[in-house]
Amino acid sequence: MPTVDAIQGLEILDSRGRPTVQATATFASGARARAQVPAGASTGGAEARELRDGDPSRHNGRGCRLAAATISGEICAALANRNFPDQAALDRYLIELDGTPNKGRLGANTILATSLAFARAHAVERNLPLFRHLADAAALPPPTTLPRPTVNLFSGGKHAGGQVAIQDVLIVPMRAP
Repeated sequence: MPTVDAIQGLEILDSRGRPTVQATATFASGARARAQVPAGASTGGAEARELRDGDPSRHNGRGCRLAAATISGEICAALANRNFPDQAALDRYLIELDGTPNKGRLGANTILATSLAFARAHAVERNLPLFRHLADAAALPPPTTLPRPTVNLFSGGKHAGGQVAIQDVLIVPMRAP
């Protein structure tokens, strides 16, 4: 059962040069891992709410310093020296800590980054690849094949400024020779 030593947040830039948040989870055992959660190009009104700075002079209000500070502050204080029997227990705790139906107080980006960093650190602690750790957590049999990669050939929709009516064209290999 992992015991959280610390959770740290950091504002970083994603692959499109847009601010996002990174969380680093450190366990009492010394296991440590990071997770980043970039936002999608198109988000709907019913989706969970991200925590953004709102300062129009910096990244058009989309900065994530507040999200990083929330991870390093309130979330770290709530999780430090606590142990969680599994991923679901941590996730339930974070959702209860937020206390809103759309994760609008702490922010979906902070909750997801913290959750994924915890999962990765727990996998490190168990000396397992993440996919095996998650399969164990879901009580699934160990995977017997590798996951299939998807390759994006073409992006449209909001990803491309709305010039093309489709969002993505992907290829997925079906089998290797």
